[in-house]
Amino acid sequence: MILKNIKFYIATLCTLIILSCTTRDDSFTPPEGTVPVAFIITSIIEANNDRDLITREGFDVEFLDASIGTSDDRQWEFPEGSYEIVSGGLDTKKIKVKFLSSGDKEVKLNKNSAETATVTITVLEGASATFSLAPVDPDVPGFSFDQTTGTLTVESGTEVQFTSNVTGGLSNFNWKFPGQSPSFSEEANPIITFLKLGESNWNFRVTSAVPFGDIRIPFYEVDAEETFLKVIVTPSSKPFVVAVSEANELEDETIQIPFNGEFSPFSSQESHFSVMLNGTTPLGIESVSLNSEDATILEIKLSEPIYRPDVLTVSYDGNGTLQSKDTRSPVAFTDLPVAMHNVSSVPMASADIFDFEGINAPAAWTVRHDNVGGAVEISNDRATSGSSSLKITGSGGTVRFVCSENIDVPAGEYIITFDLFIEAGGTYGEIWPTIGNPWFQQWRDARAAAIPRGEWVEVSTTADIIYGSTTTLAQIAVRLEGGTGVVYMDNWKLLTKEVRP
Repeated sequence: MILKNIKFYIATLCTLIILSCTTRDDSFTPPEGTVPVAFIITSIIEANNDRDLITREGFDVEFLDASIGTSDDRQWEFPEGSYEIVSGGLDTKKIKVKFLSSGDKEVKLNKNSAETATVTITVLEGASATFSLAPVDPDVPGFSFDQTTGTLTVESGTEVQFTSNVTGGLSNFNWKFPGQSPSFSEEANPIITFLKLGESNWNFRVTSAVPFGDIRIPFYEVDAEETFLKVIVTPSSKPFVVAVSEANELEDETIQIPFNGEFSPFSSQESHFSVMLNGTTPLGIESVSLNSEDATILEIKLSEPIYRPDVLTVSYDGNGTLQSKDTRSPVAFTDLPVAMHNVSSVPMASADIFDFEGINAPAAWTVRHDNVGGAVEISNDRATSGSSSLKITGSGGTVRFVCSENIDVPAGEYIITFDLFIEAGGTYGEIWPTIGNPWFQQWRDARAAAIPRGEWVEVSTTADIIYGSTTTLAQIAVRLEGGTGVVYMDNWKLLTKEVRP
């Protein structure tokens, strides 16, 4: 469904006085009753440091004869067919016009039959905006949009795709959906999940750097008055279930489980949940609670520490008194996997170097002096997160490359992980990640030959770091042995090795 185009107007933002500039002529005598000065223009946007004058098609622009004197002998001149008079006339002291076409427009003020001032105004194309909206699942129940009242009705948990269509250089988007997920978006075409029950208003604006300013564009008119759209979120007719395929462990060892709706407040539900270690050992649960900012997320705290190698699963027996805000009971689930917190526990120099996203990464990663037949570069071809990764191209020799940034790594046991993508046809057999200063220890991970081609795989290996001096500064280097083809690496992490007692 497409709503009507909405034209909008900028009120007077500033007043500019344009002075006429002419070559000095001491013999010049001004026409009787006037002094050759500027005219004043309102509703024009000064867009850049060159003091260009810019407006848009459809904007009201007012011109005022600022000549000093008593003569009313004046004539305004505009390019023929390019304007429409809003008020005043071509011979009045003040005239307001609307430009009907884009391009550079020369405007003149003639006094006493002589040209007094001329200015060129750049008229941009008119700006307009429409949007459409539709449920992501076309068969979702309870969805409707009433164009007459501007009311969107959805069931809780419904995902809605909003698609914008704008003209005139509008490019900075700002959608606001209070209480929904997300509640704010700067995307041109966001997908919003409506969860919070009840009625609320939502709005949208889109702006442009030229003309500058925060221009709000409500998209609907009722009785010729612009207003925001209304959304009504009703109870869902779907089951109340876990919304993800994996729970998530946070850095503070909290386990989070998102659902497809909001929970009502609750207490004393710990006995209905279980957390298993390695599929066989139950772990004690200290608390089950709601996330303080998002009522769709359950949080579980254990009564004992979680270790990185742990394999955890969560189950719910379905017999608790939990309810959604629309009075649905959550469906029981068994052995939901927990994705363990896996952020580098050792500061990896500048973070943008090891995720390959920052401006420092290209200079940090280089081939070593003993490299044979290989090249490395930061690439936007593919990535597991962000937009960049490290691209390695080999031509049959041993590709050796290094990160020139030192990292501060105390001696100890570590796990080094990274994401690896070997393009189809890549013949590499071994990969050797190395760390040290100098290279006191090396280890190889010979699985490169067995790694599937054409997909991202997380590679990890252990490292016992021992220094021969008091320094704790080290570098990371990599060797790809005996192969050809293209390889990508992303998201290096160095994790302190943890062992459950």
